[in-house]
Amino acid sequence: MFRSLKFRFFLAFVGLAVGPLLLAALLVGNAIKDEETWHSRVILQATAERVRDGVRSLFEASRRDVQVIDNMIGIGLRADTRRYQVLQALLLRNKTFQTLRIIDLEGGTADVVSRSNMQPGLHSRLFRDRKGMASAIETGQPLFGGVRMDESLNEPLITMLIPLQMPITGQVECVMVADLRFKAVWDLLAHLTLGPGTQAYIVDEEGVVVAHRNPTHALQRKEAPVGEIGLAGAPVLRVRMPLGLAGAGLLVVVEQDLADAEVTIRRILNVSTITAVFFILVALLFFTYFVLRMVFPLERLVAASKQVGRGQTPETISVAATGEVRELIVAFNQMATDIAKARDLASLHAMELANKNLKLDADNLALERAEASLRQALDKVTLSNEELEQFAYVASHDLKEPLRMVGSYLQLLKMRYADQLDDTASEYIGFAVDGALRMNHLITDLLEYSRVETKGGELIPLPMENILQVAMQDLSVTIDEKGATVKVEGQWPVCEVDGSQIVRLFENLIGNALKYADEDRAPEVVVSGALQGDQWVFSVADNGIGIAEEFHARIFAIFQRLHNHDAYGGTGIGLAVAKKIVERHGGRIWVESCLGKGTTFYFSLPQAAAPE
Repeated sequence: MFRSLKFRFFLAFVGLAVGPLLLAALLVGNAIKDEETWHSRVILQATAERVRDGVRSLFEASRRDVQVIDNMIGIGLRADTRRYQVLQALLLRNKTFQTLRIIDLEGGTADVVSRSNMQPGLHSRLFRDRKGMASAIETGQPLFGGVRMDESLNEPLITMLIPLQMPITGQVECVMVADLRFKAVWDLLAHLTLGPGTQAYIVDEEGVVVAHRNPTHALQRKEAPVGEIGLAGAPVLRVRMPLGLAGAGLLVVVEQDLADAEVTIRRILNVSTITAVFFILVALLFFTYFVLRMVFPLERLVAASKQVGRGQTPETISVAATGEVRELIVAFNQMATDIAKARDLASLHAMELANKNLKLDADNLALERAEASLRQALDKVTLSNEELEQFAYVASHDLKEPLRMVGSYLQLLKMRYADQLDDTASEYIGFAVDGALRMNHLITDLLEYSRVETKGGELIPLPMENILQVAMQDLSVTIDEKGATVKVEGQWPVCEVDGSQIVRLFENLIGNALKYADEDRAPEVVVSGALQGDQWVFSVADNGIGIAEEFHARIFAIFQRLHNHDAYGGTGIGLAVAKKIVERHGGRIWVESCLGKGTTFYFSLPQAAAPE
């Protein structure tokens, strides 16, 4: 059953139709939930801003009224009838004020006017909040205290300290301390239009509710909950925002019952679920039709195919199918007939195929023998290369030793018998020592030339500019002695190279530029790089003596020199080594020069493959 075509199509139906629909419904539901939650938070944030702006506007009006006092009263610390009249007028003008006090800079109360006692009086009681008073004087801005409950009035008050300045000098002479009726904030919250399940309130820095549209919460000094539980004890969405009254430490809290916030979400999710179920039912109807019109004929076709596989000739399939299935059945019936004919032909070709297989086996055996011979030849070549390298090393060592001895003894002879030798003999000894040194350098260069291929390091990605800096550091003494200028220009990529060999390559080319400098001008060398197609091309240009065009190819051959040893030293192997290094890296080297107009050597390296 589980291997039947119907079951597989059912699994395909579930995987391609039902599964994606359910997944889409789940994703859409989550997206809708997130969107609605975000939208609810945006509304709560906007509500909190309205509360904050309303409260700040309320107290800003009180601050502006006090500023009117600042402009009208000549500030002095002695009782003044006109000043008391203005304070009384201010209490009558602004119902938010409960008590107005003028405090001198020492904290003493100069004047007090209260809504409960409109008669003026002079008091000497010290103001206790000296720290808040000093802060208000220092900043020159209003400072608020915490919300407190006045037991005599049975309503909350909040203190506002405002520094008052002399109109002429602009100096703070005293401080206005105003007790504001915080019940005005209760009234503001009571008239605020809120959404279903939403409430707004204000808490102090200790989390105690100090203002609510329901006065009971504020009168009971109820502590606001934290976490996901709201003031009513149910899960909520909550937004907190500082009220912005300096020194008061008050926060606006707006929260919405999570059940009310999720009503819209549940309604949309129900619609999405019903839509998904509808499409699943429609898909099921299409699946049933597909099984009846497609799967049953295909099962007949599968049974007939198994008969063909067992070497039997199946009966002609007759199924009332349509479309491609009918064409498939017709084609299968024709194929069954063709297979019966092909079996007869296959038996005729079987023997021919067996003969060809025998010949193929013989060819494979010969190929294996040839491969074995080739491997043996490669092993011999490898062994020969190793022996040749060993021979080169030993030969160079054996050649250097007698040359070193000849040079040493000739120098010893010259030192010990210098007073017995004439100038000609000393000159001959110098020639002999110089020849021995030149031969020693020649042997060393030959050994290096022979090891370019066999002793080269692994090609790894390296920054070409870093390699150039190493070569220039090695040549720094020569550059300073020549008074040369070496400029680096162009692009410097990362290439897959043998770092030590490329350092040697740059040293050869820059060293030649310094060696063959024109005596009439200071050497100038420009080293640059640029991408050309899929190759990086590097150049070393100088302003030296140049090379005649007919010698451009010759200079890269081993032991080829264009000048005698007395004029320019060297062994004639440097450029041959440079060519071999470049060719090992898959590039080429060439020169462009005119006699007396400087020389530019170019060499190319393949562009490094991009990392996978």
